Amino acid sequence: APIVFDDHPKPTRSAIAAACEQVTGSLRQTPPAFSAIKLQGKRAYELARQGRKVDVPSRDVTIHAISLLDYDYPNLRLDIECSTGTYIRTLGIDIAKSLGTVAVMTALTRVSVGKFELPQAFSVEQIREQPLEQLLCPALSGVSHLPQVRFDHDECWKLANGLGLERRASDPSAESPSHGVHFAALDSEGELLAIVTERDGRWRPKRVFTASQYQPRKNS
Repeated sequence: APIVFDDHPKPTRSAIAAACEQVTGSLRQTPPAFSAIKLQGKRAYELARQGRKVDVPSRDVTIHAISLLDYDYPNLRLDIECSTGTYIRTLGIDIAKSLGTVAVMTALTRVSVGKFELPQAFSVEQIREQPLEQLLCPALSGVSHLPQVRFDHDECWKLANGLGLERRASDPSAESPSHGVHFAALDSEGELLAIVTERDGRWRPKRVFTASQYQPRKNS
């Protein structure tokens, strides 16, 4: 929401919409000094509060879409779809700057992360009052956007212990334009074992979630 200053312009709704359109797409963003980014092993805001000079590195982010929901000067409400790592506070400041004014973020609500949306969330009271196991989603639902690779028991044991596996001809490949860098590794029961990457024709474990049930089977 823009702060009211007598010597600052009062942006029109169409001007704000145009400014939002200008920042839609890929852009380079420099997060604020008072942020949770780690620098020299400490949070940036900790260094800033100590009065130390904080040089926060810029990053590439993507603004997929911005919708102007409400505007009653000086209050402005936007709906923003963006990539991970985007600082909405910085985005608001940049939009205001392009309009020749200034802004401060007074509220922020994250309404979705991937396929998870706000109506699916539980309140703190619900989490405190109910067994946590009843509220948890299956781990696989958190990586539903990743292509899947299935492995048998012995292969799961190797991955769970940090060992790489040869990629089979039937496995998906990172060379496919529809696949990204990461893949969901599933066991024979369809349970999520790990996140893996493909490198030099081998599957490499990136993050293992469960390993205790996978033990090497003795040869009969």
